[in-house]
Amino acid sequence: MSTTSSASSLSASVQSLKSSLQLLDSSISILDQGISDFPRLSTVLGSTRHFELTPSPSLALAQHSLATELAPAITTLLTRAESHLDRLERREQALRAKAELQAGRLGLRGAASGAGAGAANGRTTPGVGAGGEGGGRRNYGC
Repeated sequence: MSTTSSASSLSASVQSLKSSLQLLDSSISILDQGISDFPRLSTVLGSTRHFELTPSPSLALAQHSLATELAPAITTLLTRAESHLDRLERREQALRAKAELQAGRLGLRGAASGAGAGAANGRTTPGVGAGGEGGGRRNYGC
């Protein structure tokens, strides 16, 4: 009886070992299916660092350095722009004064030759309408 009982216990052990092997085989096949795509997944999921993060103290230092480097150039450009604007304003005032002077001269010339005499004979001074209006300014298409 002892040989029969040991044979039946060995048979049970063999059956248990076979089921364990089948379970291991199925686990291995499941793992193979799960990790077969692992190289592609590691490439896809791998983080690519596009931007480097810098600490805020070094960023503030860089901003301050840039500001101190550019401040003289900006000041120079602003000064040049202001002086150019002043020059343009002076030129505008000079041109306005010249236009008023010429308008006055044309008005005096029209009054000396007789008021409306040019309009009566059909002639007008260029840039001046009938009756001496137009401010003495000529229109050159500008």
